[in-house]
Amino acid sequence: MTYKAAMTALLAALALAACDAVRVPGVDQPGTTPAPSEPVSDPAPNTTPAETNSADLGAEIETPPAQPAPDEPPAPLVTHLSQINAATCGLPETAEPTLTLAEINESAELGPQTESLIQTQVVGVTLAVSSLDLFPGIVKMEPVNYNAVGDRSSGHCGATRIAEQWFLTAAHCVDDGYEEINFIAGTVNVRDSESANIFNAEASICHAGYSGLDTAMINDIALIKVSDETLPTIRNIPIATYGAPEEAFSPENYTTAVMAGWGSTSYGSSPSPLLLSADVSLVSASPGVILVESLDGKGPCQGDSGGPLYVREDDGQQRVVGVLSNVQSARGSTPCAGTYRGQYTNVAGYVDWIDDVISACDANDVLCRN
Repeated sequence: MTYKAAMTALLAALALAACDAVRVPGVDQPGTTPAPSEPVSDPAPNTTPAETNSADLGAEIETPPAQPAPDEPPAPLVTHLSQINAATCGLPETAEPTLTLAEINESAELGPQTESLIQTQVVGVTLAVSSLDLFPGIVKMEPVNYNAVGDRSSGHCGATRIAEQWFLTAAHCVDDGYEEINFIAGTVNVRDSESANIFNAEASICHAGYSGLDTAMINDIALIKVSDETLPTIRNIPIATYGAPEEAFSPENYTTAVMAGWGSTSYGSSPSPLLLSADVSLVSASPGVILVESLDGKGPCQGDSGGPLYVREDDGQQRVVGVLSNVQSARGSTPCAGTYRGQYTNVAGYVDWIDDVISACDANDVLCRN
């Protein structure tokens, strides 16, 4: 081969190698190594770059901006409580009435009492506590009636603040008619007039499926609303977390729970002025009902109805899982003593109902004025 032919072949091989080293923008070609490129200087001033055809290989294609999703139609306005399975509190005329403290005491030959106590079949002995910190949202609730000469007769129940304007309690606490509902909050001693925060309710809404003793006290749950004007005076009452706990609520995961209230310490006695509490053993939990059992004779008592049942989560937070409905006394035993079971409404089964009532009343304020 002549010198000229050899040079021609060498130049051709170099040209092919240069072609192999070319990479299409945005595409890696395996098995090839890009040749080092010479630095490119900035374009000269006043130089307009050539337009790029979007069809050119490697050109970026602009994505059109996303169109906003069409607005969902607003939920229909609730115009009647029956649409959300709720009702103004009260028993049907044909239902068996819940018992008052006086009626219970007369049947037990304990003598008349000066105050009525709604649903007094709740029994037990409890331990006084010194702080509200472990019982977020808890308040004492007293439905009140006045007779013809102005004498006051009040029921004694518990309740828990679960939303800005809403308190959770038992339906049987407000099923017997009342002229007003008073709350006492902010103190472990409800007779301490200097520390007690006293305010009134605006409305009470009960579950429409509640029929008292006729249906074994199922759906024994109610929501009590306070007015806008009351809010500044209750800002120090914490709003409790409520509903299903972190783990499945069963005796395997939660062997005990904690009750609290201002109930009696013995059957037929007056409600305690001091906040009382006791651990109780968890027996079972269905979607609607929680059953607990007293420990060493300690448990809920008269006047604790409507009050909360708490469990403590791993992070230390107290969660309201139940609302006290009634107690199933042990056969042959004296109430407020021994081993007996208490029935709580399982709040987890009513979270949707609670949300529906609060949402409906927020949207239609007239709906929840009674």
